[in-house]
Amino acid sequence: MQYGFYIDQTRCIGCHACVVACKDRNDILPGPVALRKLYQEEQGTFPNSNVINTTLSCNHCADPKCIPACLFNAIYKDDKFGAVVVDRNKCQGAGSCITACPYKAIDMADTGANYNENYTQEPQKGIYWQVDHPANKCDMCLPLIKKGEKPTCVATCPQRALDWGPIDMLKSSYPDAVDYVEINVNGANIYADPSETHPSVIFRKKVRI
Repeated sequence: MQYGFYIDQTRCIGCHACVVACKDRNDILPGPVALRKLYQEEQGTFPNSNVINTTLSCNHCADPKCIPACLFNAIYKDDKFGAVVVDRNKCQGAGSCITACPYKAIDMADTGANYNENYTQEPQKGIYWQVDHPANKCDMCLPLIKKGEKPTCVATCPQRALDWGPIDMLKSSYPDAVDYVEINVNGANIYADPSETHPSVIFRKKVRI
């Protein structure tokens, strides 16, 4: 069964709670690395203005391009939930998965000194995200959902702008949802055509002006 996410643009207020909770869950230090990202687009001018917030992580695609792109067979699809997961013990940091993913869902930890230059507290030994095999991405909180819990981002959202479950059930529960939205960053739409990978995510669109 394929599980996935529902994202409601009309409810998301851009509070970054899901982003911060995800970083905390995965022991990621303050900085640019994030497994769930928030994109904000401002439209129009006052008094006719609009803000569209969209939170995205890995889409756990039905046909993920990152898996065949990996040179070391370090990415696989979980049999029970359909989550796309990186085996960091196999990853060698080649970066081919980053190039292959049309949604830019995979991050590479910064292994240089610059990542820590403004961070004075020593990280706890053994849990720091900066490792020798650095590729990582949203794993759908696989350890949590195996215990019957929700992914951290879904459980954290104060606006209930996120939901998670079997993708067919989500489509039934949210019949007005669509599988494609525009996400404009610096004047360019960064959200790829879903026919490329069949992502396991649906959206409630906010009206654009």
